[in-house]
Amino acid sequence: MTKFLRNGLVPIIDDLTATAAELNFNDTAQAGVAVASKTLVLGTNKNVDTLVIADGGLKLGAAAGTAVSATAAQLNRTVVTTAGVVEASKVLVVGADKNVDTLAIADSGLKLGTGAGTALTATAIEQKKSDAIPATAYQTGMEKRRFTETATAGTYTATVTIPANSLVVDVIWKNTALWTAATSATLDVGDADDANGYFAAIDLKTAPLAATPTVPTSISSLLEDTGSGAYKAMQKYSTSAQVITATVVTVGETGDAGRSSLFVTYATPTAVAATKA
Repeated sequence: MTKFLRNGLVPIIDDLTATAAELNFNDTAQAGVAVASKTLVLGTNKNVDTLVIADGGLKLGAAAGTAVSATAAQLNRTVVTTAGVVEASKVLVVGADKNVDTLAIADSGLKLGTGAGTALTATAIEQKKSDAIPATAYQTGMEKRRFTETATAGTYTATVTIPANSLVVDVIWKNTALWTAATSATLDVGDADDANGYFAAIDLKTAPLAATPTVPTSISSLLEDTGSGAYKAMQKYSTSAQVITATVVTVGETGDAGRSSLFVTYATPTAVAATKA
């Protein structure tokens, strides 16, 4: 409470220890505007125009808070002009569609997949080899199935699913070692339309001859080799998915030497309408 005036000018307030100079720190020109050597008074939106804080001096969080250790220069790396546009020495901010315009990645630096991912080992030059492929084209795919003879008679089966709107380019069978069943080892390859349309009743005990490092031997449906079925050299196209099935039936099985592989090559092109003049 005010008791009296000292020298008739200055009021004396109980427990007030601040000096006139200290009280004058509160003489700020405008709320929300920081003034040197003056008390900081926030604006109506708890705002202040400019506040200088030393690196490491800002703390966030409850209680004593956690110091923001990033320097001003490091924080400034987050200042990007446009999301989705890569800027040198700035944080990468993806666009609305999780996109970026141009990103330089060193060869083998790109990884795909879950966890740590798998490095894409193709170099930029190797990947550019696909530039000449038209957008409406499709690279040829190939699938392989292995057959290993065991010393028990039975039926070996392998399937290859061809995507819809695909063309079967070729079906190839290769023996690494001839089969040794005592009575017979017979191969058929076909699909739902014809169970032996590609190869019918091939005797794997005698054909094709086993391939060697210097003599690659196989039978091809494309070349109408011995044993080709009803499709002959026709490359079958289907608007629905196809399943090619290869079966080897052994009778009187006592050996286990047979080793073979089935290769199916196919392409899935994009149709382009013809023009009429």
